[in-house]
Amino acid sequence: MNVHTSLCYSGTSIAAIAKEIGIQKSSLYAHFADKEQLFLEVFQRFHDETALKLSAIFLTELPDKERLHEVFLLFCTGRNVSTIDRPVIGLCSTSRCE
Repeated sequence: MNVHTSLCYSGTSIAAIAKEIGIQKSSLYAHFADKEQLFLEVFQRFHDETALKLSAIFLTELPDKERLHEVFLLFCTGRNVSTIDRPVIGLCSTSRCE
């Protein structure tokens, strides 16, 4: 179970997040004042990583059709063909886009 994908923001507690990742709740509070600050940091990192990946896709020498395919893969699976790496939050949770 993944608390970030199975529960909504209001239904996810700092305690549940800490338990899911195997640390003490106090460790999260040592780095983040509250759940909102944690969420904003996660969202900012997701945004920054996605912007870098999109830039990399558009800077390739691939034909437009292949670049568009990679953009769809990125948003559906959190990865793209040329830079397969760990999945991140995407628009769909299955591999239907592949």
